[in-house]
Amino acid sequence: VFMVMQFASSTASAVTASEEMQIPYSTSQEEMGDAVAIQISRSSIVVDGEQVVELRGDGLVDAADKQNGGSGFKIIPLHRQMQDIRQQQMQLNQALNRGEWEGEVMIIADHRTPFRTLSEVLYTVGQSGFKNLRFVAGRTSTIGGPPARE
Repeated sequence: VFMVMQFASSTASAVTASEEMQIPYSTSQEEMGDAVAIQISRSSIVVDGEQVVELRGDGLVDAADKQNGGSGFKIIPLHRQMQDIRQQQMQLNQALNRGEWEGEVMIIADHRTPFRTLSEVLYTVGQSGFKNLRFVAGRTSTIGGPPARE
């Protein structure tokens, strides 16, 4: 259990830019706490290091993976995975007497992710009971300057 929590908190700093994953940049200095990491690349949706959904070539979720087909917003495999994680986290919170479960998620998305895909991920995460959503961005060295690669 500790390894899962440790992995989630270190995921944002371990993201490396590639052709598949280029995150947007920001000047915010806020640190991320323990949260479930959801990465949306050009080809897949990955939850805490495990590929859950393969995306089509255009970065969209296939209709077969969504409730109500092409017009649906709930991504079925992602919903199942998030519910499993929610159940595990709630049990851990209860066992450690941590109080109320926070339900935090950090979204790490390629800057070219289609809005439709991002909307579907956000909807699915919300339907799974997670309420605190944060977006991860890279840091820039100066405002308006070129992005610093870390």
